[in-house]
Amino acid sequence: MGIYAHELKEDFEQVRVAMAKFA
Repeated sequence: MGIYAHELKEDFEQVRVAMAKFA
């Protein structure tokens, strides 16, 4: 579960960065 949560957080961070670049 911990590893999955970490992966999810990493994906969220990447999406956030992509959104910042896109905006």
